[in-house]
Amino acid sequence: MAIDRDGYVVISGDPAAAAPTWSAPVRIDGLSHMSGLSCPSSGLCVAVDLDGNVVISTDPAAADPSWSTPVSIDAHWG
Repeated sequence: MAIDRDGYVVISGDPAAAAPTWSAPVRIDGLSHMSGLSCPSSGLCVAVDLDGNVVISTDPAAADPSWSTPVSIDAHWG
């Protein structure tokens, strides 16, 4: 899984392949520029944006993963 600064995520089941395939980009956060993405397991991915918001998926390995709406986790922003 990879994310760009505009909040679009792409998924690959074979990123290390000689010719990997990637999903179409899906926008998961339209509020701010994204700054990080972590997927510690096949059942959890967490993305953060530059305004102190977090977006979470508990089914990131699904064909069409669902993502939470952005939630503020940093009172210093926004």
